[in-house]
Amino acid sequence: MSTPEPLFAAQFPIRGDGFEIELVEHCVQADDLYAVVRVVLFDEQGGVLDILENKGPALSPTQMAASDLAERLAAWRADVEGRALECVKPWLPSQLMPHDYPPEARVAAEDGAYQEWRAAHDPLGEDEIRSRAEACLALAFERFPAVSAHFARVFGLRLPRHLAVARALFDLCGDLLARRWLYPDYLLELFQPEALARRVRPGFDERLAGRYDCDAPEMVTAMNGRTDGLHWGLWFDDPQFVPSLVVSNYASDGGPTFGERRSLLGEISHVLDVADHASNPEIEGDVERRYERRRLREYIAALADADARAFEADAAEGSPDTRGPDLRDSPGLVLPMGAGEVPAALTLRSWPASPLDAQDDEAVAKSIADARAELAAGRPAHALALGRVLLFFGRDVHRNDAAALQEAAYRALGRNALAEIAHIHVAYKDWGTEIFESV
Repeated sequence: MSTPEPLFAAQFPIRGDGFEIELVEHCVQADDLYAVVRVVLFDEQGGVLDILENKGPALSPTQMAASDLAERLAAWRADVEGRALECVKPWLPSQLMPHDYPPEARVAAEDGAYQEWRAAHDPLGEDEIRSRAEACLALAFERFPAVSAHFARVFGLRLPRHLAVARALFDLCGDLLARRWLYPDYLLELFQPEALARRVRPGFDERLAGRYDCDAPEMVTAMNGRTDGLHWGLWFDDPQFVPSLVVSNYASDGGPTFGERRSLLGEISHVLDVADHASNPEIEGDVERRYERRRLREYIAALADADARAFEADAAEGSPDTRGPDLRDSPGLVLPMGAGEVPAALTLRSWPASPLDAQDDEAVAKSIADARAELAAGRPAHALALGRVLLFFGRDVHRNDAAALQEAAYRALGRNALAEIAHIHVAYKDWGTEIFESV
């Protein structure tokens, strides 16, 4: 009869739809067979989405002593291979091992523990949640026209309807969101009863509210994480459209800004997914946080249909759908035909080979001259891309040139609202100062 360890090791690698499970190492420890396994997740094109790796029990003493171990392992492998990527994704690698398999058994135990936690901490039933969600939605959409009109008057930009759904979520379970370090910021605060009546302090501009020095003019802050300057916002590519992306960055790290085409509610759901993958179910504190995230998903589910309708209505009004490659610091540019080309050295694909990374003053000066020539010829793409990259990755010596390029490029494209934001952003020096007068 074969010994358990070789039988177990012979099952790897396990390949399924969109994933591969590899055995890194294994050993017998405290009578259990422990294994370090790695799950590699792939996208539809075969690119690597994520890699998860950890150590956990793979076979119990009873399993190792079973006379039909080979058959059990073969059945286990066949079942795992047949699972789609979305079924594998929620489980840590160790939870896919025979020791605790199938995952459904763990789900049943987890459900019982979660129901006990919910009864003690947040006992609202499904019907009551739905009723409260409808009331919060009604209030948010009642306020949306006034909020939207105020924002258009101040910024010259249009707000998407899905912002109101995100505001409803904060009204529905703001305390729970705060425990997950998610807080409303400028755009979501506009829905508060007295927000539209606030007075801006002399010498300041409301368009600076919620803004960080690393924010591009296209970004307007909606939500923050109160750590390392983490904040989320809407991305206004073109004033004639509602924003097409939700973006985020860590202002304290001066990091890049990237995002996805989804609603703000969808972004909150994504943040919870990322936290789930980073958590360890064997750590007590992570269990509490995981239950909080699960409860948040139940609140989100009560708003999901309204969010889908709002997002669809926003999309029906039109949106920029021809985006160039991502820049070094932010989403790619949406440009009309004939606006010129963005040099490869300014795109994310060039990193770290671009001469701009070496702070080559001669290369930067040439790039500025080339961008000015393109701008003068009616092709603002180079100037807009270079202005944005230099403002957030360049040195202070290039700041004025970068700002001038960016502002001129916006005006050449007819995006005067963004040009004005760019102008006041570069002139502003008192980051972190309260914009509004105290009530």
